[in-house]
Amino acid sequence: MKSLIERLSIKSGLTKLEVMALLFVISSITVGAVIHIFKSDSEVLAPAPKEESSYNLLQKEKKEVEKKIGKSSTSGNSTTKVKKLNTGEKININTAGIIELMKIPGVGKTTAIDIVLLR
Repeated sequence: MKSLIERLSIKSGLTKLEVMALLFVISSITVGAVIHIFKSDSEVLAPAPKEESSYNLLQKEKKEVEKKIGKSSTSGNSTTKVKKLNTGEKININTAGIIELMKIPGVGKTTAIDIVLLR
């Protein structure tokens, strides 16, 4: 008894290799379609939770830090007085806290908070 591939080869006029390639393509498309159908059904049944953007997460964290150091996000006035750097004094901005960063000339609360949050 002849195999399926031999019978298809004789009836279609294609070589055995061409028939095998054609069967592979057809089966691949069928499997892909089935996977797509099941994947789309599972997404309909259980939708993924919406993630917050990194910008929103940073803003929430910034507000928490501002509350800790005593600045409300609505007021632009700074009540914290920080002594400036002495001549020759160095600060490592990779490890410094908010108060230490505020000693750097030109760095206020907002900039210091942003530096700490974006590390």
